Amino acid sequence: AFAVEREAGADHEDRDHQEAEEHRRARQRVVAHVAAGPRDQEAVPLHHRDDFAPVGLAEHRQPEQLGRVVVADIAYANGGSLALGKCLAPLHDRLLGYSAWNTTGNTIGTALALIGCASPNPSPSQRRAEQRFCWERLLDDLVYQSQVRSDCRQTIGQLGLHLTAAESQQIQSTLKTQIEEAARAIGFSQVPNFEVALPWNRLFEIEIQVKL
Repeated sequence: AFAVEREAGADHEDRDHQEAEEHRRARQRVVAHVAAGPRDQEAVPLHHRDDFAPVGLAEHRQPEQLGRVVVADIAYANGGSLALGKCLAPLHDRLLGYSAWNTTGNTIGTALALIGCASPNPSPSQRRAEQRFCWERLLDDLVYQSQVRSDCRQTIGQLGLHLTAAESQQIQSTLKTQIEEAARAIGFSQVPNFEVALPWNRLFEIEIQVKL
């Protein structure tokens, strides 16, 4: 599993400040080996390359030594690290799960639950369920919360804590396309079909249902 450290109490609104701090002093650390495959080093920002050195070491392992992993990304509250996401994108077929939502406790708790529910020899239906939930967390926690949500705020010119019917319709009309494009920009070349909704007419959370 990956763990990305953050200061207590930091929220998504502090992302710009935290990104600046990461440029000055790397915070990310890998706490266990990841099942890694070939990846494009040039896709990783220069100031993050050293942070992911253990991932590079894992690339030299034999295939039989590599297993699936669950990633707990606690860089920020309520959203994942885009730098980490760029490294994970080429490895998504080896992800058992991903979590980066709301609090550190929620993120780690979800990751531990996924590990506890995992089967060493999953059936086809179990594997589809794992993949579906993993994609839902990637598209929500990483893509929407870390990128698309801020774009939506700019579109309507406010934080989106309470959306009018017109604002909700405006956001909903392009939300799926925005998420798909942002996911591909991070490096997820094959995004599965999904449905997305704003269940409570605000931008703080969305509902994503992946179709596999």
